[in-house]
Amino acid sequence: MKSIEAPAIRATLGHADIAPLIGLVRATGYFDDAEVVIARELMELHLAQGAETSGYFFEVAERSAGVPLGYACHGPIPATLGSHDLYWIVVAPEAQGQGIGKRLLAAVLARLRARPSARKLYAETSSRPLYRPTHSFYRHCGFMEVARLPDFYRPGDDQIIFCLKIGLPRGIPGCSHGRLP
Repeated sequence: MKSIEAPAIRATLGHADIAPLIGLVRATGYFDDAEVVIARELMELHLAQGAETSGYFFEVAERSAGVPLGYACHGPIPATLGSHDLYWIVVAPEAQGQGIGKRLLAAVLARLRARPSARKLYAETSSRPLYRPTHSFYRHCGFMEVARLPDFYRPGDDQIIFCLKIGLPRGIPGCSHGRLP
């Protein structure tokens, strides 16, 4: 696998980012057309209403040339005290395995740790075999499986809910030797 230069992570999303980021969502092969529509809708809501009003925050990984390599979308879960969802974490297929997902997750956690009320970060995913690398990523970064909803997405496809306590002061145990980059 060719090494990718260490990306910059920015906490802004612009209109020009939508097409390339949606291209990355499609390129992963993980998401169906309905999920791609949802990814676009979250970006458009963020741009139309702002992060605080929409509840959707973005971290974007990009090469020095401004080419997006991935992104994370996260936000507070309405009607909870300090619980947040990691809605999307997407890395370009050619850049996977280079630590970009961990860097995006580190940026999400840095933003959440700046909020005194932030307590937990949840990530929901499919149980299909395609998602085994996703499950490994979450576990490696300290997330614990806290729930499994049988046949949630379709028969035989459970929803797995992972949770990470945000208050860890120095990183995530098991992720890059206890620290995120």
